Amino acid sequence: MPTPKYHALSKPQVFTSSLPLELKETLEKYASKHHLPKNKVIEQALAFFFHEQKRKAFVEGLKKYGHDKAMTEMAEWGMDDYADQLKKFPY
Repeated sequence: MPTPKYHALSKPQVFTSSLPLELKETLEKYASKHHLPKNKVIEQALAFFFHEQKRKAFVEGLKKYGHDKAMTEMAEWGMDDYADQLKKFPY
């Protein structure tokens, strides 16, 4: 998962949120098992979520060029690379 570029530049900000009990418990178990602070797990999850949103927008844009063989091949190459990157993460 890519670390957001803004992470090193910005000062962390505190905010309050709520989660369903089951999700909160899952977060706590995951953080404990992997010896991570819960906020780091949430930060990584959000970074992954926003990365996925950008990827989906990119794929939708490429669909417009789906009839162009060169564009299709380039998109397939990019998705293979993306899949390889995902294999590096534990979830």
